[in-house]
Amino acid sequence: MLDLVGPERVDADPVTVFAVPTTAGTGSEVTRFCVLSDTDSGRKVSISSMRVLPRLALLDPELTTGLPAHLTAATGFDALAHAVESYGSVWNNPVSEGHARNAVALIGRHLRTAVERPENLEARMGMLAASCIAELAANSTRLGLAHALAVPLGAAHHIPHGVAVALMLPGMCAFNEEAEPERYRELAGLLTPGASRMSEAVDALRSDVGLTTRLRDWHVAETDFAPVVEVALASDNTRANPRVADAGDLTGLLRAAA
Repeated sequence: MLDLVGPERVDADPVTVFAVPTTAGTGSEVTRFCVLSDTDSGRKVSISSMRVLPRLALLDPELTTGLPAHLTAATGFDALAHAVESYGSVWNNPVSEGHARNAVALIGRHLRTAVERPENLEARMGMLAASCIAELAANSTRLGLAHALAVPLGAAHHIPHGVAVALMLPGMCAFNEEAEPERYRELAGLLTPGASRMSEAVDALRSDVGLTTRLRDWHVAETDFAPVVEVALASDNTRANPRVADAGDLTGLLRAAA
């Protein structure tokens, strides 16, 4: 499998996949990325190929009603990060931007309800749609600093991916708002009508759905930051971020989440 890691190294069509998601977050049903844990290196690695895209995706909200509240919240934040980071990406384009804006608005309307009232099919369908749409955006744009840091945090410290993303997303938004205040203000209004700062709107949503842990709760100390930053600096997601970030900036984001 490791021979296939990287962009477009799959040289034959795999078995046809019909994807039926039972969480609303990763958008795996429409993604060209396969994420693997490399146990030898202790890192997560990705296969990226249009050949691995599922042939058909079926989104059925009834299949997500049994998802526990904490997983509904965590996977929902993964979808939110896909949309927010795609929208801010330096490789953003009019098609991806439309998808990302739509996904942010859907999550703002439906995530709290999906967490609080798991049988609500309107909320579950809204989150499934947001998850799918957000990944359609991210397929062509990559992501940003939240994912660049969340991936090595998950690999090295076993923090569930959506939780790691939720830890890093408010700080990333605050960092990027300084470079593109108008664009992030627009996103804030889509997530929470009347909000003006995306970092604050994201943080409020995180609290409302119970994602209140900090890095210290996962036994991540400042002495653990350097290897996480090293991996993040090599990530395409860092290169996609709308504001250039160096090792000091990434360390600062980790400190803010500690």
